[in-house]
This record gives sequence, structure tokens and C-alpha cells, in this order.
Amino acid sequence: MENIFHDLKIPLTSIKGYAEILLENTYHKTYEEKTRYLKIIKEKADYMRKPAWQRSHNNHGI
Repeated sequence: MENIFHDLKIPLTSIKGYAEILLENTYHKTYEEKTRYLKIIKEKADYMRKPAWQRSHNNHGI
């Protein structure tokens, strides 16, 4: 159970952080920056949709 929590916590932290960057108004983000952050958010969400048995620390790029 602890491994599942860990496997979900890392992508959730990344998603939250990149979403916060997109929402803050401290500097103007270029279209490329926004696209890059959105791609990372999508990648992390896609990882979380995989069944637990398909996830491993060696192949999810975190």
C-alpha cells in the first residue's frame, strides 16, 4: 500500500506544481512554455491512469 501511495504522490505533486505555474501571474509565459507545462501535466495524468501493476520506478520518467 505504501508503494501505491508513493507512486501517486510524485505525479500529483508534479501536476499541482505545473498547474500553479500556469496560474500564477508573476511573469508572462510564452506559448511554448505553456505547452511544455501542459504536456508534462498530461504525461503525469496518463501515468496515473495505468494500473498499479504496470507502473514501475524504472519506466515512468519521474
